[in-house]
Amino acid sequence: MGQFSMEISGCAGSALSGNQHPEVISWRCVTKPVTNESSARKPRHHFIDFAVETAQEALLVDVWRGKPDIITWLPSVASRKGYRYQAIAMCDVDPIRLQNARDLVRYADREVTLGDRIRILAGLDDMGSLSLAECLSAVREGTAMGSVASMILRGLIEVDLDEKLLGPDTIVRRARS
Repeated sequence: MGQFSMEISGCAGSALSGNQHPEVISWRCVTKPVTNESSARKPRHHFIDFAVETAQEALLVDVWRGKPDIITWLPSVASRKGYRYQAIAMCDVDPIRLQNARDLVRYADREVTLGDRIRILAGLDDMGSLSLAECLSAVREGTAMGSVASMILRGLIEVDLDEKLLGPDTIVRRARS
C-alpha cells in the first residue's frame, strides 16, 4: 500500500492546518478504515490519513509516498458520508513543513493545563512574541513540548512551519483570530 503509517499521516493535517491555512477549521487523524459498504463477504477497506473541515467543505485526505493509487470506490463512499476524497503525493508537500508537522503530530493527544496556557499566552501578550525555548520554560504543570505543541495544533499559538526546522529560536506568536 502506498500510504503513510498513521504516525506520518497526521503530519499532512498539520501541514494543512490553520497555522498556515486559515480556511482550515479543523483536522484530525482518521483511525478507522473507510469500507466500500459492499455486501461481499469481505468488503474492501482503506485507511484514510485524515479528515479536514474547511469553511467550504469537508475532505478525507490521503497522503501517498508516490503517485496516489486510484481507488475507484472511495470518492463515492466519501461523498455519501458528506466528504470529498482528496489524494496528495508526499512530493507536493514542502519537506521542511512535512518534518515539522511530523514532529508536532506526535503530541496531538496531549492537553495543556490551564495554568500553563495562561502563562504562555500572558507572556505572548506582554512581549508580542517569544522563542520556542522561552515558551517551553514557561510550562510548570505539564510536559513542556507536549503543552506547547498542543497549543500549536489547537491554533492558540503560531509558528512558521516552512522557514526551517522547529528549534529553540523558532518564533512563537499568539494566533491571529
